[in-house]
Amino acid sequence: MLALAAEHDVLVVADEIHAPLVLPGARHTVAATMPEAAGVRLLTVTSATKAWNLPGLKCALAVPAEPSLRRALRRLPVRDRLGASILGIEASAVAFEEGAGWLAAVRAHLDRNRRLLADLLAVRLPEVGYLPPEATYLAWLDCRPLGLADPARTFYDAGRVRARRRRHVRNARRRVRPGQLRHQRGDPDRDRGPDGRRGAAALNPECRRRFGRHRGDG
Repeated sequence: MLALAAEHDVLVVADEIHAPLVLPGARHTVAATMPEAAGVRLLTVTSATKAWNLPGLKCALAVPAEPSLRRALRRLPVRDRLGASILGIEASAVAFEEGAGWLAAVRAHLDRNRRLLADLLAVRLPEVGYLPPEATYLAWLDCRPLGLADPARTFYDAGRVRARRRRHVRNARRRVRPGQLRHQRGDPDRDRGPDGRRGAAALNPECRRRFGRHRGDG
């Protein structure tokens, strides 16, 4: 892709915000470090908000790979260039410089929970397809074999796991998302089972291990 972008002089924006959350056994290569990135108009964007849990502090980074992009960034309105909060800047600096221990603990926690989820599914819902994620917080579940019209609603009714609908609901705890949110713009039948029902869901297993065991055993 980078070679094609270089050939056609296309600007590439690489979102690396989840890069620190690669889990044990997997490897992420930052786009700007790839040999193919040479000569590409590449802009890397990132933030400490995902890996170090700093949402709302308003601080992000845009790292241009060449002088022309740096000049373009400087032409942005002041509110876009200098809109980061002082608290966000300080918190991000501390996270990047001193937060290695926190990040290691988070990654270890996510690694334990993805394996716990695999064990619980094998015992409680062996029909559900699950491939442990290599990074970030989401675990995708293929619930089509269950024949449920709405897996998210069923999960909430049976396990009090909050579902996210098509409309964003403020102040709601969201842990499961209907699969059509992901696939509705592509093949509309991609996440349908033999009976025509949709059945993909995204579970966020970041909760405390005690909570996960309680919900799985209940």
